[in-house]
Amino acid sequence: MQTCLANLLFGASIRDVNSGCKAFRTDILKAFELRERGFAVEHEMTAKALKRSRCIYQLPIRYFPRTIRQGKKINFFDGIKGITALIRYRFIP
Repeated sequence: MQTCLANLLFGASIRDVNSGCKAFRTDILKAFELRERGFAVEHEMTAKALKRSRCIYQLPIRYFPRTIRQGKKINFFDGIKGITALIRYRFIP
């Protein structure tokens, strides 16, 4: 749902906004002036990169979901924070 929203808001074709594996040049990352804490920073970085017309290269990864017992840390409220961040950074100048 979060990836679909990011693609809709920014006219992008991101495969997984929550992948957790992102790389930026230091000058670009500093220019983002990140504000979010926790998992929502993933959405903030993606939104700011898309909004500033940064080219995003996507590489395929293997995903093996974990259970809470195995160490899964993201929850429903993190998802809400991520959605809020996408909307916020789409419309903030």
